Amino acid sequence: MATEENKRLLVFIFCVIVFGTSFVFCLFGFRNNNWIHATNGTHLYQRGLNVDCQSIIDAPRTLSCKSWDNLDLNPYNGSFGTLIQPDIGWNIARFLAWFTFLAPLLFLCLSVVVCCSLDAEKALLQGKYLRAVGIVATVTVVLNLLLILLISLWKRHVVYPVFRDQPQQVEIEIGFAFVQFSIIGFGLYFLGLILLLSPTIPPLLKKLPCIISNDHELVSMNAS
Repeated sequence: MATEENKRLLVFIFCVIVFGTSFVFCLFGFRNNNWIHATNGTHLYQRGLNVDCQSIIDAPRTLSCKSWDNLDLNPYNGSFGTLIQPDIGWNIARFLAWFTFLAPLLFLCLSVVVCCSLDAEKALLQGKYLRAVGIVATVTVVLNLLLILLISLWKRHVVYPVFRDQPQQVEIEIGFAFVQFSIIGFGLYFLGLILLLSPTIPPLLKKLPCIISNDHELVSMNAS
Protein backbone atom coordinates (compact mmCIF):
# COMPACT_ATOMS: atom_id res chain seq x y z
CA MET A 1 0.00 0.00 0.00
CA ALA A 2 2.80 2.39 0.92
CA THR A 3 4.61 1.52 -2.30
CA GLU A 4 1.50 2.38 -4.34
CA GLU A 5 1.13 5.70 -2.53
CA ASN A 6 4.80 6.49 -3.18
CA LYS A 7 4.31 5.79 -6.89
CA ARG A 8 1.32 8.13 -7.00
CA LEU A 9 3.28 10.79 -5.16
CA LEU A 10 6.12 10.58 -7.70
CA VAL A 11 3.59 10.91 -10.51
CA PHE A 12 2.05 13.99 -8.88
CA ILE A 13 5.50 15.56 -8.38
CA PHE A 14 6.29 14.96 -12.04
CA CYS A 15 2.92 16.51 -12.93
CA VAL A 16 3.91 19.64 -10.99
CA ILE A 17 7.09 19.89 -13.08
CA VAL A 18 5.23 19.28 -16.37
CA PHE A 19 2.41 21.74 -15.67
CA GLY A 20 4.90 24.33 -14.40
CA THR A 21 6.96 24.05 -17.60
CA SER A 22 3.79 24.19 -19.68
CA PHE A 23 2.70 27.38 -17.93
CA VAL A 24 6.09 29.03 -18.61
CA PHE A 25 5.90 28.22 -22.34
CA CYS A 26 2.28 29.44 -22.50
CA LEU A 27 3.23 32.65 -20.65
CA PHE A 28 6.06 33.48 -23.05
CA GLY A 29 3.96 32.47 -26.04
CA PHE A 30 1.03 34.62 -24.94
CA ARG A 31 3.23 37.66 -24.36
CA ASN A 32 5.23 37.19 -27.57
CA ASN A 33 4.09 39.24 -30.56
CA ASN A 34 5.14 36.73 -33.23
CA TRP A 35 2.01 34.60 -33.68
CA ILE A 36 1.93 35.28 -37.41
CA HIS A 37 4.63 37.11 -39.32
CA ALA A 38 4.90 38.50 -42.85
CA THR A 39 8.08 39.32 -44.73
CA ASN A 40 8.85 40.95 -48.07
CA GLY A 41 12.54 40.01 -48.01
CA THR A 42 13.78 43.16 -46.26
CA HIS A 43 11.11 43.98 -43.67
CA LEU A 44 9.24 41.92 -41.09
CA TYR A 45 5.70 42.43 -39.82
CA GLN A 46 4.48 40.47 -36.79
CA ARG A 47 1.01 40.07 -35.33
CA GLY A 48 0.49 38.91 -31.75
CA LEU A 49 -2.55 38.65 -29.53
CA ASN A 50 -2.17 42.19 -28.17
CA VAL A 51 0.10 44.21 -30.46
CA ASP A 52 1.52 44.34 -33.98
CA CYS A 53 5.27 44.87 -34.48
CA GLN A 54 7.47 45.69 -37.45
CA SER A 55 11.20 45.80 -38.07
CA ILE A 56 13.96 45.63 -40.67
CA ILE A 57 15.09 42.01 -40.91
CA ASP A 58 18.82 42.80 -40.78
CA ALA A 59 18.35 45.33 -37.96
CA PRO A 60 16.39 43.75 -35.09
CA ARG A 61 16.83 46.88 -32.96
CA THR A 62 14.49 48.73 -35.30
CA LEU A 63 11.57 46.71 -33.88
CA SER A 64 8.62 48.91 -32.97
CA CYS A 65 5.22 47.80 -31.70
CA LYS A 66 1.75 49.34 -31.57
CA SER A 67 -1.44 48.26 -29.86
CA TRP A 68 -4.35 47.09 -31.99
CA ASP A 69 -6.23 50.38 -31.59
CA ASN A 70 -3.31 52.44 -32.93
CA LEU A 71 -2.01 50.59 -35.99
CA ASP A 72 -0.42 51.98 -39.14
CA LEU A 73 -2.60 50.63 -41.95
CA ASN A 74 0.15 51.09 -44.58
CA PRO A 75 3.37 49.78 -43.01
CA TYR A 76 6.55 50.58 -44.93
CA ASN A 77 4.69 52.73 -47.47
CA GLY A 78 2.29 49.97 -48.41
CA SER A 79 4.98 47.46 -49.44
CA PHE A 80 3.02 44.74 -47.62
CA GLY A 81 -0.37 45.90 -48.90
CA THR A 82 -3.09 47.42 -46.75
CA LEU A 83 -3.13 46.17 -43.18
CA ILE A 84 -6.42 44.71 -41.98
CA GLN A 85 -7.40 45.70 -38.45
CA PRO A 86 -7.73 42.75 -36.07
CA ASP A 87 -11.41 41.88 -36.20
CA ILE A 88 -13.71 39.60 -34.24
CA GLY A 89 -11.71 36.53 -35.31
CA TRP A 90 -8.54 37.75 -33.61
CA ASN A 91 -10.49 38.71 -30.52
CA ILE A 92 -11.91 35.18 -30.42
CA ALA A 93 -8.35 33.85 -30.65
CA ARG A 94 -7.27 36.06 -27.74
CA PHE A 95 -10.31 34.89 -25.73
CA LEU A 96 -9.48 31.22 -26.41
CA ALA A 97 -5.82 31.82 -25.56
CA TRP A 98 -6.73 33.32 -22.17
CA PHE A 99 -8.54 30.15 -21.11
CA THR A 100 -5.81 27.90 -22.47
CA PHE A 101 -3.17 30.07 -20.77
CA LEU A 102 -4.83 29.73 -17.35
CA ALA A 103 -5.39 25.96 -17.62
CA PRO A 104 -1.77 24.86 -16.88
CA LEU A 105 -1.72 27.20 -13.88
CA LEU A 106 -4.97 25.70 -12.59
CA PHE A 107 -3.74 22.11 -12.90
CA LEU A 108 -0.34 23.10 -11.51
CA CYS A 109 -2.11 24.24 -8.35
CA LEU A 110 -4.23 21.09 -8.33
CA SER A 111 -1.11 18.91 -8.62
CA VAL A 112 0.54 20.73 -5.73
CA VAL A 113 -2.58 20.25 -3.60
CA VAL A 114 -2.83 16.50 -4.24
CA CYS A 115 0.90 16.17 -3.55
CA CYS A 116 0.40 17.66 -0.11
CA SER A 117 -2.85 16.00 0.93
CA LEU A 118 -4.17 12.48 0.42
CA ASP A 119 -7.66 13.68 1.40
CA ALA A 120 -7.51 16.29 -1.37
CA GLU A 121 -6.52 13.62 -3.87
CA LYS A 122 -9.52 11.52 -2.86
CA ALA A 123 -11.86 14.49 -3.24
CA LEU A 124 -10.45 15.89 -6.49
CA LEU A 125 -9.39 12.77 -8.37
CA GLN A 126 -11.63 10.10 -6.89
CA GLY A 127 -14.60 11.78 -5.22
CA LYS A 128 -17.29 14.37 -5.82
CA TYR A 129 -15.09 16.87 -7.68
CA LEU A 130 -13.82 14.35 -10.25
CA ARG A 131 -16.46 15.21 -12.84
CA ALA A 132 -15.71 18.95 -12.57
CA VAL A 133 -11.97 18.28 -13.02
CA GLY A 134 -12.71 16.13 -16.08
CA ILE A 135 -14.97 18.79 -17.61
CA VAL A 136 -12.35 21.54 -17.15
CA ALA A 137 -9.65 19.33 -18.70
CA THR A 138 -11.86 18.47 -21.70
CA VAL A 139 -12.98 22.06 -22.30
CA THR A 140 -9.43 23.45 -22.23
CA VAL A 141 -8.21 20.80 -24.68
CA VAL A 142 -11.08 21.61 -27.08
CA LEU A 143 -10.45 25.37 -26.79
CA ASN A 144 -6.77 24.97 -27.66
CA LEU A 145 -7.63 22.79 -30.65
CA LEU A 146 -10.02 25.53 -31.82
CA LEU A 147 -7.23 28.08 -31.38
CA ILE A 148 -4.87 25.97 -33.50
CA LEU A 149 -7.57 25.67 -36.16
CA LEU A 150 -8.22 29.42 -36.23
CA ILE A 151 -4.56 30.41 -36.53
CA SER A 152 -4.00 27.77 -39.23
CA LEU A 153 -6.95 29.14 -41.19
CA TRP A 154 -5.58 32.69 -40.91
CA LYS A 155 -2.26 31.50 -42.25
CA ARG A 156 -4.14 30.19 -45.29
CA HIS A 157 -6.21 33.40 -45.60
CA VAL A 158 -9.48 31.52 -45.15
CA VAL A 159 -10.81 33.50 -42.21
CA TYR A 160 -9.07 36.87 -41.96
CA PRO A 161 -5.94 37.69 -43.98
CA VAL A 162 -3.46 40.07 -42.36
CA PHE A 163 -3.11 42.25 -45.46
CA ARG A 164 -5.41 43.29 -48.30
CA ASP A 165 -3.97 43.63 -51.82
CA GLN A 166 -0.89 41.74 -50.69
CA PRO A 167 2.00 41.71 -53.21
CA GLN A 168 3.20 38.31 -54.41
CA GLN A 169 6.63 38.67 -52.79
CA VAL A 170 5.08 38.94 -49.32
CA GLU A 171 5.11 35.62 -47.45
CA ILE A 172 3.04 34.93 -44.35
CA GLU A 173 4.07 32.21 -41.90
CA ILE A 174 3.06 31.01 -38.46
CA GLY A 175 5.42 32.49 -35.86
CA PHE A 176 7.34 30.97 -32.97
CA ALA A 177 4.99 32.41 -30.34
CA PHE A 178 2.21 30.20 -31.69
CA VAL A 179 4.56 27.19 -31.51
CA GLN A 180 5.54 28.11 -27.94
CA PHE A 181 1.95 28.48 -26.82
CA SER A 182 -0.18 25.96 -28.70
CA ILE A 183 2.34 23.26 -29.65
CA ILE A 184 4.99 23.07 -26.91
CA GLY A 185 2.98 24.53 -24.04
CA PHE A 186 -0.19 22.67 -24.91
CA GLY A 187 1.72 19.45 -25.62
CA LEU A 188 3.21 19.53 -22.12
CA TYR A 189 -0.18 20.39 -20.66
CA PHE A 190 -1.79 17.44 -22.42
CA LEU A 191 0.99 15.15 -21.18
CA GLY A 192 0.37 16.38 -17.65
CA LEU A 193 -3.35 15.68 -17.99
CA ILE A 194 -2.66 12.11 -19.13
CA LEU A 195 -0.34 11.48 -16.19
CA LEU A 196 -2.65 13.10 -13.66
CA LEU A 197 -6.01 11.78 -14.84
CA SER A 198 -5.30 8.41 -16.49
CA PRO A 199 -6.10 6.43 -13.29
CA THR A 200 -9.38 8.34 -12.97
CA ILE A 201 -10.70 7.74 -16.50
CA PRO A 202 -12.71 4.55 -15.67
CA PRO A 203 -14.50 6.13 -12.67
CA LEU A 204 -14.93 9.38 -14.61
CA LEU A 205 -16.66 7.54 -17.46
CA LYS A 206 -19.06 5.97 -14.98
CA LYS A 207 -20.15 9.48 -13.96
CA LEU A 208 -21.27 10.37 -17.49
CA PRO A 209 -25.08 10.54 -17.87
CA CYS A 210 -25.17 8.12 -20.81
CA ILE A 211 -23.18 5.52 -18.89
CA ILE A 212 -25.36 5.97 -15.82
CA SER A 213 -28.56 5.51 -17.82
CA ASN A 214 -27.20 2.38 -19.50
CA ASP A 215 -26.24 0.96 -16.10
CA HIS A 216 -29.75 1.57 -14.80
CA GLU A 217 -31.23 -0.17 -17.85
CA LEU A 218 -28.98 -3.18 -17.31
CA VAL A 219 -29.97 -3.37 -13.65
CA SER A 220 -33.64 -3.20 -14.58
CA MET A 221 -33.25 -5.94 -17.19
CA ASN A 222 -31.40 -8.18 -14.75
CA ALA A 223 -34.05 -7.61 -12.08
CA SER A 224 -36.84 -8.59 -14.49
